Amino acid sequence: MTDGTGDFYDIDPELLGLFDEDHFGKLSELEFSGPRDNQSDFDALGMPDLMKISREKGPDRNNAVLEIARRASYDDSAARLARDLALLSDLREDRLFHWSSMSWAVLHALLSADTPVSRSCAYEVFYAFYSAEQSDVLFWLKAPSIEEASVPSGPGVD
Repeated sequence: MTDGTGDFYDIDPELLGLFDEDHFGKLSELEFSGPRDNQSDFDALGMPDLMKISREKGPDRNNAVLEIARRASYDDSAARLARDLALLSDLREDRLFHWSSMSWAVLHALLSADTPVSRSCAYEVFYAFYSAEQSDVLFWLKAPSIEEASVPSGPGVD
């Protein structure tokens, strides 16, 4: 989300109702001594744990955010949560390879999920970018417009 000037501001997920205990249940106790070593550690986590990790700025944040976005293909709540996380300024500024950002990675995952909700969420993320960044994203996606972007998904693509 922007404040009208194109500047991003942080969203408090609890204030926006993104963390709904009725839907996700109570947070479990996380008992990890350090960064997780592989993606299967994240596959086994529930949404409350992923939400907690994604709000921290630790070494596991990006993997938790991507796991939430991966679940967008079968969970509309995950798509909405991924969208809201992608709009946070720290994810937008968290550059990967000096060009793309974590927000771009979430956008890609939302497009890959290819559900009506995930695509709508991807469009919201895209249109929150500055126009120059929108151009870069379209170049990266090899698409003339975000609505025409086709992102492969499935085994071997992730």
